[in-house]
Amino acid sequence: YLERANQVRKMTNAEELLEAYPEVLRVLPHLKLEPKRGAERVLDLYRRHAEEVNSGVDMMLARYARELRQRTLPGDCLLWTVYAPNSVNVVSAIPTQATEGKKQSTGEVIHSIGRFKYREGFNEVWVGDEHYDLRLRVQARLCIQYLVENRAFDPSTARHLVKEIDPYVRQKGDFLPSADVKIYNYFNDVKDHLPKLREDLIRPAGRNGKFYLKTD
Repeated sequence: YLERANQVRKMTNAEELLEAYPEVLRVLPHLKLEPKRGAERVLDLYRRHAEEVNSGVDMMLARYARELRQRTLPGDCLLWTVYAPNSVNVVSAIPTQATEGKKQSTGEVIHSIGRFKYREGFNEVWVGDEHYDLRLRVQARLCIQYLVENRAFDPSTARHLVKEIDPYVRQKGDFLPSADVKIYNYFNDVKDHLPKLREDLIRPAGRNGKFYLKTD
């Protein structure tokens, strides 16, 4: 909700609005205006709403500055989400183009942890603006899912590949045991797409066989 307000506030013309939110096109025929003028009116409405949202947040941030500094606000409140976005899972208003043309289903949740985003079930993930389809890449998907579920986001919370990650992947994916367990085997890809996901997202915590997700 807040991210959408931030995005709209940066838009300079109606074309950017329609590119980010093509569902607006369905409204235009009902406005009884020339399409371009109608799109501009919708953008103006979005902008005014975004201004109200952002102004309200700015006011409350100033009012609760001390509580933010003292870290006494609830961890799931909006102000804390703004102040420390990596501390909680939040719904991100990702433009449609981020899914490489794949239509998002109504009500489908996309979670955000820093620069890392994932759809419910981890079938699709993003690192920044880079999209990865993991529906057929079970080992990569389960590896990432395990690290997220265990909140392994820094070296101190890293999980051991052989003792923790791989048993989870093999149990959930119904894979046979392997004598040679390597993190890059989960991300083998002849097109060299998934190795980039591994390099950008999964980091070793030294040489102790543990790994974590780099989400900042």
